[in-house]
Amino acid sequence: MTNEIAELRDLNLELESLNARKAAIKKRLSEHRDEFYDSKVLSDAKTEAEEIRSAIEKTEAKIAAVSKLAEKNQNQEERKIKMENLDKRSSVEYRKAFMDYIQRGVKSEVLEFRADAFTNTAENAAVIPETIVNEIIKESKIAGTILSKVRKMNVKGGVKIPVLTAIPEATWIDEYNPSDRKKLQTGSVTFSYHGLEIKIAQSLLSEYVSIDAFEREFVNIAVEAMTNAKEIAIFNGTGSGQPTGILVESGIPTVTLTEDDLVAYDKLYEAIGKLKTNYKSGAEFAMNASTWNKIVSMVDSNGQPVARVNYGLNGATMSLFGYPVNLVESDRVKGIDTATAGTDYIIVLGQFNKYAINSNGDLGVIRYRDHDNNQDVTKALEFVDGKVLDKNAFLRVKLGA
Repeated sequence: MTNEIAELRDLNLELESLNARKAAIKKRLSEHRDEFYDSKVLSDAKTEAEEIRSAIEKTEAKIAAVSKLAEKNQNQEERKIKMENLDKRSSVEYRKAFMDYIQRGVKSEVLEFRADAFTNTAENAAVIPETIVNEIIKESKIAGTILSKVRKMNVKGGVKIPVLTAIPEATWIDEYNPSDRKKLQTGSVTFSYHGLEIKIAQSLLSEYVSIDAFEREFVNIAVEAMTNAKEIAIFNGTGSGQPTGILVESGIPTVTLTEDDLVAYDKLYEAIGKLKTNYKSGAEFAMNASTWNKIVSMVDSNGQPVARVNYGLNGATMSLFGYPVNLVESDRVKGIDTATAGTDYIIVLGQFNKYAINSNGDLGVIRYRDHDNNQDVTKALEFVDGKVLDKNAFLRVKLGA
């Protein structure tokens, strides 16, 4: 890498010198054009100018080639350092040092620490062992009623991602009509860096003596806390310092039903029909149990139930008008018994994979002493954001007065 930098410096100096000579010749030709006209001096000056132009092109080509090589070597060096860090953070030595830090506050030179913008203490975050990070990511993908259904992404924050990239589309093409990507990129989404803080009681982790048992419990606690926070944010995130929820996002199709409308077959059926046809396949309901209990006994004009409950080895599966029903807590979607008319939503229908949770997978832990409460505090930190990728993929039902 050092050799490429030195070569680039020399090439840029050479290019600067050539451009200076080119400018001098141009000036000389402009100032003395009359006396150079149709003379050998003018011809020689033009020849020199052409030679300089050719030399400039070759130098610029060399600069481009060396820059590309330098970038390649830098990427390889960064990948090598990253792999070395991953190997280090996966070692038994690092895992043992991490456990000692969490349980007893022992800081080892083996551990990696880095500053964190969301930390309000003097401590820096200890980097979580790679084995724990991978397990948390794996468990998070299958955890939660709704979290397991949304799209998981790992893209850089602050960069506009075309919706086409987040939601791939297929188009028919032939040899004369290739697909026009520009026409498909109708919008974009930008993910931010929001700090998700998970406070862990010291007593929950202090008793484990084996690394494997300690890591299993750490993963269980972290995943449970993360799942709860993320699911609440998927629906009700304000977008300020946290993800933007489906019930907060502007522009999502919304219908209003009174409590009486909710149990009237024609009213509910008409309202649910407002979901755009293209999104009906794969759509699912999310509602509170109290709302489900209100409509579960509803029948159509022929006396047939519109809601179904099937019991199997894996528990009960529920459906309404043929759409699967997910029962969620009232901190996700309000139930009919606690919702405020004119304000709260009581039903969400849509394709939940059109909502994306983005995380860079960069997890850290801070352990510090809260002297005001005389307690040891352990906090796990993750950077998370969430956005609706396609507003038309959802339909919200608000409780009317």
